[in-house]
Amino acid sequence: MRHRHGLNHREIAETHSLFLTEIWQTVLLCFSDMESIQLDCIYGNTQVDWLVQHRITYIPSHQTWLQAAVSRSIGMMVYLLQWGIECPNIDDIIQYATDKNHMDTLVFCTSPEFKFLDGDGMPLKTRYCPLMDKAAKKNYLDVMSYILWRFPHGKPTMLKKPLPTLLYLMEQNLLPMLKMLVPVVTLITTYSGLKAATARGHKAVVKYAIQHLDPLYISTDIPDDILVTAAKHGHLGILMVLKRKKNGKIPVEAFQQAFSWGHVHICKYIQRRFPQYLPTEKDLIDACTHGHHEVMSLVPEAMHIPAACIERAAKSQNHQLIYVLRKLKPKYTFQPKILSEAIRSGSSDVCIAVFDCGQYQKLPTGCEVDMVSRHMRKALQMFHRLGFMVYTEDALQEAARICDLDLIKDILEEGKLVPSEKVVQEALSFIYVSSESTERRGEAFTFLDTFFKQSKKRGREEDSDHDRAVCDDMARAKRLKDIHHQSHE
Repeated sequence: MRHRHGLNHREIAETHSLFLTEIWQTVLLCFSDMESIQLDCIYGNTQVDWLVQHRITYIPSHQTWLQAAVSRSIGMMVYLLQWGIECPNIDDIIQYATDKNHMDTLVFCTSPEFKFLDGDGMPLKTRYCPLMDKAAKKNYLDVMSYILWRFPHGKPTMLKKPLPTLLYLMEQNLLPMLKMLVPVVTLITTYSGLKAATARGHKAVVKYAIQHLDPLYISTDIPDDILVTAAKHGHLGILMVLKRKKNGKIPVEAFQQAFSWGHVHICKYIQRRFPQYLPTEKDLIDACTHGHHEVMSLVPEAMHIPAACIERAAKSQNHQLIYVLRKLKPKYTFQPKILSEAIRSGSSDVCIAVFDCGQYQKLPTGCEVDMVSRHMRKALQMFHRLGFMVYTEDALQEAARICDLDLIKDILEEGKLVPSEKVVQEALSFIYVSSESTERRGEAFTFLDTFFKQSKKRGREEDSDHDRAVCDDMARAKRLKDIHHQSHE
């Protein structure tokens, strides 16, 4: 049967085949050698002869293998095998694919179905088992699983540096990878990874690691410093796991480190089992330095508390600690420097607590400027309302320098301060050059300028009223004098 164009079905098929081949070759010409081979491989290997004879612009060699590996061109690798190109660097390609997580290249190069040639053109009898350190650290689980399956006899040499590799896995909480390597490839021969996992709170890693310690290198009796590490970092769950390996024993140093770092839940847990454990003087000072009032509340009232604790507490940001220490040392006399330290802490609550517990009768001279500079508005308001402090022009200038609009309002409105024109102009200059945002500077500048202008206007009106009153009094006195003089006549 012929169609209207005069061709039968067979002729149409041949024409279409020729036409499609020419189109496909034209498409392949738009790509590089490597890309064109890869594309043809993906779509059926239809142009092998044409690519070899007309498309490739160089003679393939062992370097072409490297190029194909870097570009992940399985198509080029297939052609190189078909052409019998030698591959003396197959080990490097396998290692590269392992380190880069190129599973397709790795499977191709390690498969026994493909015959690779060495530098002499002879088939390679064995395949290289790659080093797995990088793949392990990068958590390439599929690559690791494949290599363990493909090279079961290469496990003893898979890790070039097993100690740092296992340390990294335990630090980064890479438990699935750790389980692939331990105990299949190696055991844990140092405590460094266990200690690192403990410090970072990787409970599952710790539980797995203590089950696979190598008794030929280290004792399965966990060292005390690992329990101390768990307590120091506040990991109660890990501490409980380690305690079971120690037959319920917890060293006193674990309690003391937990106390120093303010882990009250750890301290309570240990004290319930070892009530005789107490913090040292250094632990008390460290806890107060960091404002850990909760652990300080566990201290027996009969225990000696160093004076340095209150000094450190005054520098902290925790006002509750001041009241806890006052309860522990009811007879302690607060010195003026304690209040100065509380002011320098920048915490209004701490400053108020120290002033209250210390029963001070006055504030340090000039402290209002220090408090303004630290934005201690709450303390400033309280001390002013109780009559312990008066706002000054220096305080206004400091509030302008830090561009704190709320403090400027408090000083001028609540403090009833009437600054001189010179002080106001300097304060406006401070606001203008402040590092605060334009909006914030604008609000502060506008308020202060408007407030001063209104104050001047009220002052002029009050002066005018006063002058009129004086004139009226003088006129009244003159009339009375005249009336008195007329009555005598």
